[in-house]
Amino acid sequence: MSVSTKGSKKGSNLPSRRFVVDESIFDSFPGMQIVVATVTKMNNSGNNDASREWLESAWTATHKLSEEYPNPQSVPRIGLWRTALRDAGINPKKYPVSIEAMVRRTFKTSAPLVINPLTDLIHSVSLDHLVPVGGFDLGRLRGDFRLARTRGEETFRELGTEGDAIQVEADEIAYLDDEGVQTRQFVWRQAGASLIVEDTTDAVIVAEVLAEVGSDVAEQVSDDLKDRIETVLERPVDAAVLDGRKLSCELPAR
Repeated sequence: MSVSTKGSKKGSNLPSRRFVVDESIFDSFPGMQIVVATVTKMNNSGNNDASREWLESAWTATHKLSEEYPNPQSVPRIGLWRTALRDAGINPKKYPVSIEAMVRRTFKTSAPLVINPLTDLIHSVSLDHLVPVGGFDLGRLRGDFRLARTRGEETFRELGTEGDAIQVEADEIAYLDDEGVQTRQFVWRQAGASLIVEDTTDAVIVAEVLAEVGSDVAEQVSDDLKDRIETVLERPVDAAVLDGRKLSCELPAR
């Protein structure tokens, strides 16, 4: 299915942008829902007691799960992702879902990893619902933002690595913009190209919710992202839930 990106917003000469999911992704993850939330013109700098409190609460609750489960992969919602990734041809040990990596960190220490207000709020929602949630700096994205399969021409540089970017193999599930791969292997978030930092003002947030988790969880995640960001950062949030029937939504123009 193709989605036209021509044209502009009514009353604006700025080109419109969209977030578009290739329908083949839902063939690999049937029944999955993807929450897409955007926030613009925010102040993401400095210390924020409210965002830190949300993160500390979620982190503490997740840390206590280590008393019940011997390792992160034994947490049911993480186990579901391991199975889903394996069925889709992605090695969940080499490319673990982001929520597994975060839960692993909480199991090791009760001290939360504080980064910046928006990232802390994103992590709090991810931990509260035990689903992957990731944020991207809209100012660093070029053109439409897509969840699709790679052609084998794109390059990628892993977060924290130096040197030349590597070429990505064809048919990987990846988040992409007009300049290439933003994150590889679907829900493996180890990328720095569009990382949310303190000077980020505009962001798009995505959360992937497997069908097995429950049909109401996507709306709960959407509501929590909206409520926490609007309350703490005092900026309005636009949110949509995509699935196999709704494959795209509008993003703020640049």
